[in-house]
Amino acid sequence: MRSRATLVLLALLVVLGAAAALVMGPWRADLPREHGPALPGLVPAEVSGVRIARAGGEVALAREGSGWKLGTAREAADAAAVDALLADLAALEVGAVVSKNAAKQAAYETDAEKGIAVRLEGAGGKLIAAFTVGKRGPDFASAYLKRDGAVEVLLVSRDVRTPLARPAENWKEPPAPASAPR
Repeated sequence: MRSRATLVLLALLVVLGAAAALVMGPWRADLPREHGPALPGLVPAEVSGVRIARAGGEVALAREGSGWKLGTAREAADAAAVDALLADLAALEVGAVVSKNAAKQAAYETDAEKGIAVRLEGAGGKLIAAFTVGKRGPDFASAYLKRDGAVEVLLVSRDVRTPLARPAENWKEPPAPASAPR
């Protein structure tokens, strides 16, 4: 008798679990979805200019030959850092569309007041991508992003806010290591 009651309770538990999964599951039709690259078609080698604007100022980076220059003074920039940033941006994947409501952009910090506006340009100043990066995602390894001209706020796979928040002086080429005395 006890085993039969246990089986009935177990079956009821399975049925209730399946019903809950259907109602609350991640495949619900009312959850907005978009998967794939966050910046489709971005090829780092084709980027010749990067503009990063935020409340603390603006950073302008321009490709010259195989290196990068910083600002109007055309100081040598940290090419490895710029190349790493572009590789991270090209690898961004969309996890989910978290909002389609323009009024909620401030909550994700993808507005002009708190967000970091990024503009990537190709040859001749041709626009490749323009977007605003907001606050970090819930796991602190992701971030919120809104493409210019779009209302949707996306949760993307990497925290690109950290490298974009670097002050201009931190984009300068690091000094060459001093050679050891012989």
